[in-house]
Amino acid sequence: MNATRWVAGALVLAILAAASFGVSAAITSRRAADGVPPAECRCNTALMSFLDLTPEQQKRIAPVCEDYCRQQLADRGDLQEARARLMDALRQPRPDREDIDAALEDVGRVQSRIQRGAAEYLLNIKPVLSEAQQAKLFDTVGQRFCQQGACGGMGRFGGGQGHGGGPGWMRHLK
Repeated sequence: MNATRWVAGALVLAILAAASFGVSAAITSRRAADGVPPAECRCNTALMSFLDLTPEQQKRIAPVCEDYCRQQLADRGDLQEARARLMDALRQPRPDREDIDAALEDVGRVQSRIQRGAAEYLLNIKPVLSEAQQAKLFDTVGQRFCQQGACGGMGRFGGGQGHGGGPGWMRHLK
């Protein structure tokens, strides 16, 4: 029974990873075909307008935001590579479970690094923000992470997609 659950769980993870990779690759290909350049660091502009930062706050947050964006872009590239390795393993005529497990571990490590980076970024900018700005930011982040605020103190079960705070993560707020 445990082996059956493991296989079912691995299959579900593999399908989710494949779907995620496929969607990401399709979007990237479409953007390239449309002549849209790769993502750049825009979080500082979105953050400034969304939180109505003072010039002093902008000055203090700018280097933190630039470092965060640079790291997130690199991590997202690593995630694409890890997903590609997973897809290569899944496409084999006789997929090796150890190769698939290793690829899934790589994807998980990079996703974890992206989430940790987002949390670190929030911790680094938090002291610069007023209480009202912090509340506005964390209410929005909580909704984004947890789909309509179903977690983060408002409930026990989230089901959120856990999108990182990468470039453009607050684009919907403009």
